[in-house]
Amino acid sequence: MTAFELSSPNGKIQITIQTGERLTYDVLVNGKPVLKNSTLALDIDHKVLGSNPLVKTNKTDAVDRVIQSPVPQKSAKIHEAYKELRLEMEGNYRDRLSCLQRRDRLQIRDLAARSAKSKSITKR
Repeated sequence: MTAFELSSPNGKIQITIQTGERLTYDVLVNGKPVLKNSTLALDIDHKVLGSNPLVKTNKTDAVDRVIQSPVPQKSAKIHEAYKELRLEMEGNYRDRLSCLQRRDRLQIRDLAARSAKSKSITKR
């Protein structure tokens, strides 16, 4: 089993993604477990993405910048800060599993099949 870790820019949220027989993850908030050993999988046309995952490459990135708003509402400047973990998979995965950690939220996205077109996707 291989583990990949990512924390939010302020360090309050941590996620650990494990690859083994399944793709699983743990989430800690302020050092306390919120989710433990949660499975991340999709069932597309009776093919389960997330079982026996093989990570080809992994990449982390961090962004901390100020964006000038073209149409300011509350402020003309918007502070954007996040960390990202990308896991590029082998097999039936499209590209990657991407996790974004912002100051107060976690986003997990981009787990899809290469062969999937406009089909119904069921979360497991």
